[in-house]
Amino acid sequence: MQFGGYDPAGPYWSVTSILDSGGNHGTIPGIILGSGQTSGVVPPGTVISISTDNNQTLLYSYTTTAADSPIVAGNVPMNTGVMPFALGPVYISKNPSGVGTVVFDYPPPPQRGRAHPGLYSQGP
Repeated sequence: MQFGGYDPAGPYWSVTSILDSGGNHGTIPGIILGSGQTSGVVPPGTVISISTDNNQTLLYSYTTTAADSPIVAGNVPMNTGVMPFALGPVYISKNPSGVGTVVFDYPPPPQRGRAHPGLYSQGP
């Protein structure tokens, strides 16, 4: 996860995350913001980029607004909230057994900072 735009060579935070389509805007562990903020919401205008665990493939990216900013919480896993589902098709499979697969099936980005096709597998 990166803030301020995706850079495969730049610093990133490796966080435990939950893919959640429940309709909320998700949560971000406050410690990774680097601002000392521990509550409230991520400031509107913040670019959030989600990539694979090695930061080499951008899965999706978006700029927060007052209407869709994730909640800043304590030391909790990141919760995606509805945003990846709002950006385009997301396919979830229980295969391979015990691991599962999530596919973010977005069109190629016309510019930096837009959603990007990617594949992310997460075990139990």
